[in-house]
Amino acid sequence: MAEPKGNLVVPIGFRADGSLRAFELDNSDRLKVLIDPITGLVTVTQTTPSNLTTANHGWINAAWQKQPIMPGYSAIKSEQVVNLNATIGTNTVDSGTVPAGEIWTVNNISVFDNTNNNTSIYGYAVIGGVGVQIIYKAAPLAGIATLFTGTLILSPGDKLSVVFFGCTAGDDLYLTYCGFMTDIDQ
Repeated sequence: MAEPKGNLVVPIGFRADGSLRAFELDNSDRLKVLIDPITGLVTVTQTTPSNLTTANHGWINAAWQKQPIMPGYSAIKSEQVVNLNATIGTNTVDSGTVPAGEIWTVNNISVFDNTNNNTSIYGYAVIGGVGVQIIYKAAPLAGIATLFTGTLILSPGDKLSVVFFGCTAGDDLYLTYCGFMTDIDQ
């Protein structure tokens, strides 16, 4: 095979002025790259503020600010809340409330009446005092779990709440969830 005598040019399109835009390889198969100088340089006027705490501040929106929390793992968070003596009609089962200094990431929720069939089940993530529906099941069968799988981020004061409709006296109601907890007051 003969030695290359020039450059390989692969056309990829045209510029606004009509000239050809292309990738170009030299004789050693190295990609030729043209780097245009930056026209709008960023001037740094202050490199370290007097109140900077190492590793938790950054330059955000033209000011030194505390970095946002990056959800990370501190511990497994799981809970099973049970009402073993439901009343006739509608019953609510709530998780614990997220305490100050923590964020909970919930990945799986299971709810069921272990005793009788219900009329319906509604599950909510109560975020900032507002119930956001995440589970609904019409006419769930006794002992068969209704599931939520996904990612819920719960902040201090938030909780999970499940409403069981059509209970009979003495029903056993279950709310189980798992995920992980992040300490945010470190």
